[in-house]
Amino acid sequence: AGYCDREMAREGAFVVGQIVLAKPALGLFAGEKNGRLFRRVMDESMKEGIPVPQALRRAMTVMEDHVLDLNPAEREVFDAEMRQAKREAREKEERDAAVLAEVEAAKS
Repeated sequence: AGYCDREMAREGAFVVGQIVLAKPALGLFAGEKNGRLFRRVMDESMKEGIPVPQALRRAMTVMEDHVLDLNPAEREVFDAEMRQAKREAREKEERDAAVLAEVEAAKS
């Protein structure tokens, strides 16, 4: 939001359109819970004519605090941990399905 404030305050800022300023922010929370809602709130705010800094602040209210608090290094670790947890859950589901199939086959 600070970057947007500075850009809008610069002379000739009208050349840098609102959409150009907002575009990098639209993907900030891709893949996160409420990430699509964040993008939708940003989009709707822009359509209402709300300046980018305020639209960004408004959209950030839909994100969970722990997501907003992560710095880039922590985000990489968090993302890696989430991928690992999903992989382990998928492998467990596959093992459970295999066991269930064996039980069903044994009944036949």
